[in-house]
Amino acid sequence: MISKQELNDELRTRWKAQQEHYGTPIVFFANKIGFSKTTVRRWIEGSFDFSMGSAQVVQAYLNQ
Repeated sequence: MISKQELNDELRTRWKAQQEHYGTPIVFFANKIGFSKTTVRRWIEGSFDFSMGSAQVVQAYLNQ
């Protein structure tokens, strides 16, 4: 089973790749997953990890 840290790290990598490819603004991403842009920015920088439940919301969005 994947740990919370591993899942967050994987999702950060996927988000950064998507952002580079599509240029998706942080505000758009934050609105789509239901978190504030400040929370998402802290998560992207690595100073915050989503809980497993919240990370699964991010994962569901990135899997679309």
